Amino acid sequence: MSASVPKYLVRDVMRTPTVNVLPTKSVSEIARLMIDKDVGSILVVDEEGNLLGIITKTDIVREVVAKGLSSLNINASQIMTKNPYYAFDDVPLEEAASLMGSKGVGHLPILD
Repeated sequence: MSASVPKYLVRDVMRTPTVNVLPTKSVSEIARLMIDKDVGSILVVDEEGNLLGIITKTDIVREVVAKGLSSLNINASQIMTKNPYYAFDDVPLEEAASLMGSKGVGHLPILD
């Protein structure tokens, strides 16, 4: 008999807590938060905490910096990826990794 390999769940390896902002937060403030919290993505949520979108460092570079726009005048709702793919914290790690690979995403919001 072979020993069974333990199944890891997303919650076993995820980084908590997530960093969330409202859609009205400026990109300048979001970039500062990313540096202060040492994260590569920020979740955009409504007042009730419902996931609306995600912003990554790449989004800021592509949508603001490369276009020569002012990060003070652009807010989260203008550059976020709306309705991002996500997983729940109790799914197997392999399933979340497969979703990321099949959808070509580098950041996957984890919900509980």
